[in-house]
Amino acid sequence: MQLDSDLPKKIQPIEHIVLVFCNGIGDAFMALPALRALRKVFTKKITLICCQTHENWWYDELHFDEVLPFDFDVSNQRINFEVNYAYKQIKHVDIVISLLTDKSESLEQLIELWKPKWTAGMFGSHDFVLKCYKDLNMFCACFELMKLIDSSIVITDFAYPIIIPKPALHTAKLFLNHIIRNNTKILCIHMETKPEKMWSKNSWQQLLNQVLVTLPNYKILIIGLKEDSSIDKDDKNIISFFGFNLALIAAMLTCADIFIGVDSCMLHLADLAKIPSIGLFGPTDPKRFGCYFTNGRNIHSANKMMDMKVADVLQELALLSDSFQRKNYETTY
Repeated sequence: MQLDSDLPKKIQPIEHIVLVFCNGIGDAFMALPALRALRKVFTKKITLICCQTHENWWYDELHFDEVLPFDFDVSNQRINFEVNYAYKQIKHVDIVISLLTDKSESLEQLIELWKPKWTAGMFGSHDFVLKCYKDLNMFCACFELMKLIDSSIVITDFAYPIIIPKPALHTAKLFLNHIIRNNTKILCIHMETKPEKMWSKNSWQQLLNQVLVTLPNYKILIIGLKEDSSIDKDDKNIISFFGFNLALIAAMLTCADIFIGVDSCMLHLADLAKIPSIGLFGPTDPKRFGCYFTNGRNIHSANKMMDMKVADVLQELALLSDSFQRKNYETTY
């Protein structure tokens, strides 16, 4: 890891840091502790370049000086954007920190135009390169780069729930207070992601059926942007919550007692919220993208084909379900 040089401390003053990020929404959530830390330790100008396809409300808490959504072209493990447009928007830069996980010739061209004092990134021709980033959890990989600005920062100080817009959180609490009674707990499930990372519909159905029998004090809350009609959700203890904006879905998730989901943005939200979680992994690496902060279990399919057994998920669920008290939806959030 090439991050032990004293060079950043010697190059002063620093007036403007540009962060470049265009990965998926899940990666954006995994970058949040790092971005929070940077905002705390660096009080001068910070500009964030990010995807315009994101809703981006989760950046509001950071109070960056500029958040510039760009139109990125991500294909063939290359990241490109309109260099001239970017240079027109931003002229003077002292430091560039790239959180990109694919090569970007556009960024290299832009750095040539900017001529910053130094640059850092996960890989490539930066002055400081996190060479072992693939061996780290993504939360930690992003955070290591911010230690170039202040080596004393600690990731757990910045690992707290995402700040959800108040209207969404209010709506979620009203909804849940209406359906939760006595000692009922909420098991939140998220099934949707890229096809190669999805668990089979038959396995999900078996899991739902078993949970209804073995854990009768649970309401099962299934969240997502698109509803899967092939899953039987007729039971009164199964609540479907589909088709709403991401802020409202995230608000519902943060009120859960336990979360089970595939490798996606919802798993990372649950992790930040310290919700006991079970992550289901096949082609992706749980060491890099699995639960890190919460009491979590990452179940990894050995052949990367998402064929983990329902019994294994139920066993982990039984262990988690005995480890906490039900949340108070009136006061917790």
